[in-house]
Amino acid sequence: MVEVGRWLCRCCWQVIQCFAETGQFQKIILYAKKVGYTPDYVFLLRSIMRINPEQGAQFAQMLVADDEPLSDINQVTYLLGSYLAQISAYIDN
Repeated sequence: MVEVGRWLCRCCWQVIQCFAETGQFQKIILYAKKVGYTPDYVFLLRSIMRINPEQGAQFAQMLVADDEPLSDINQVTYLLGSYLAQISAYIDN
């Protein structure tokens, strides 16, 4: 059973990586909820911000927009302090 869990986890992560690489961030959240997998959203956000800060700001907003945020806004802000201007600019628009 442990091997099945590891396999499932690895497959879920690969699907999520594909969504991230193609800019389909809403699908990341929908897919994770559908299969019951909780990815490391802060790691994903950090990776996205390195590639495209504007899309990272969009993803950051999605993470904290739900009634139950998927990630702690304080942790996101702390980890991505160097991108705070881009996040603020996006949220203000």
